[in-house]
Amino acid sequence: MKVYHDSQDMLYRFPQGALPCGETVCLRLLAPQDANCTLRFWHGHKARLRPMRVLRRSGGQALFEASYTLPQTPDVLWYAFLVEREGKVLWYGNADDGLGGVGSLQGEGKSFQLTVYDAAFSTPDWMSEAVVYQIFPDRFCMGGRDLRSTKRSVFCHKAWMEKPLPYKPVESWEYYPYDFFGGNLQGVIDKLPYLQSLGVNTIYFNPLFEARSNHKYDTGDYTKIDSSFGDNALFAELCRQAAAKGIRVLLDGVFSHTGEDSVYFNRYGHYPNLGACQGEKSP
Repeated sequence: MKVYHDSQDMLYRFPQGALPCGETVCLRLLAPQDANCTLRFWHGHKARLRPMRVLRRSGGQALFEASYTLPQTPDVLWYAFLVEREGKVLWYGNADDGLGGVGSLQGEGKSFQLTVYDAAFSTPDWMSEAVVYQIFPDRFCMGGRDLRSTKRSVFCHKAWMEKPLPYKPVESWEYYPYDFFGGNLQGVIDKLPYLQSLGVNTIYFNPLFEARSNHKYDTGDYTKIDSSFGDNALFAELCRQAAAKGIRVLLDGVFSHTGEDSVYFNRYGHYPNLGACQGEKSP
């Protein structure tokens, strides 16, 4: 049974791309002409089903169509198709590669994504002309004294040009991006003239918040700059000096990420407060 939908083809999805609130999207599916096809949208914690009508037929196949009016508030929606034929209901969703067009026809699989945005939202004009330099703090520049933390199990490289560790230095570690080279915020301050000479007017930082890993995506405390980079006062000074050179500073907030070794979960008891791992009384 041939079933086909391509989320990146205007024949099958119109309009293309992310859409504003309240827009109507038209979705089409190629399937056997004797099938009953249903569009399944998921948003607002529930599934919404929309019967599809036949737009045209050819060679035993039919192009099915259904329109859907998007919600009035920004959201990320998911859609797939239910194809009923010969007493069986099959699922047609997104392919594993995310490109769409082949999908899964056995059970409930992945869905196609559709982003709904606020049409009144405006992005900063300066960003379209920005020259952005992305900094992974631990590997950019070590300035001043070595601030690499040793309060937990970490490995500090002795030489800047050593290779990152491809293994666990301590077998008891469950997760091991714990080798550090010593880049810090003072190093970024020291390099501001260099960045300015390149024409850079925006610095985009990988996470700076307190975390035990070298990449800092496993946030431990969103209110603190990690001690291996400096502190909140040094970050404020960096922003002040960068602004004086016409350089903006953007943070990777990663507010959808946090770590088990954090003020929020506190799995290992490194923080004085109750975390979620200590029970429901955690704030």
